[in-house]
Amino acid sequence: MQNYFNLSYKFTRYLILPLLFLTSGCASFGGPKGTPYAGLNPFKEGAGQIYIYRPPTSAMALAIPTLKIDGEKALSIRYGSYTVYNLSPGQHTVFVEKNGNWNVPTVEFKVDIKSNQRLFYRLSPYIAGWSYSTIGFVPVVSGYLYRMTEDFATTEMGSLLYSGEWSLAN
Repeated sequence: MQNYFNLSYKFTRYLILPLLFLTSGCASFGGPKGTPYAGLNPFKEGAGQIYIYRPPTSAMALAIPTLKIDGEKALSIRYGSYTVYNLSPGQHTVFVEKNGNWNVPTVEFKVDIKSNQRLFYRLSPYIAGWSYSTIGFVPVVSGYLYRMTEDFATTEMGSLLYSGEWSLAN
């Protein structure tokens, strides 16, 4: 009987520790991080702003796409959060790049931002028909970036977490 309890204790210990490790890692790997929405950020002097946000969804929840502005790696956008990008006036190139299980062909677009102008973009997985492929055993889904109105975007962002601010403004 002593051996049974000793074996049971060892088994439980070796089972619980990896489970705790896996669940804590999954909860923090790609999940939302930040502070609750508290309104729009004030403008940096002479700069405009781009807000990019990802509403919470189970599709591609752990994927964190690579985002670059004018070739510089910028803060990424986790699901359930939004990020503010401060840019100097003029034309900028924004890239959302394929990586890991974010199976999106690189999305590239140009934006012409003015001083004290705000633009809003919603990053969403493409779910129509659930067209997806796999990398190994991991399903990957396509995604899209949509330009949104300020009213619609701020309503959606009200339930998201603010993950930070990135600046390319002079």
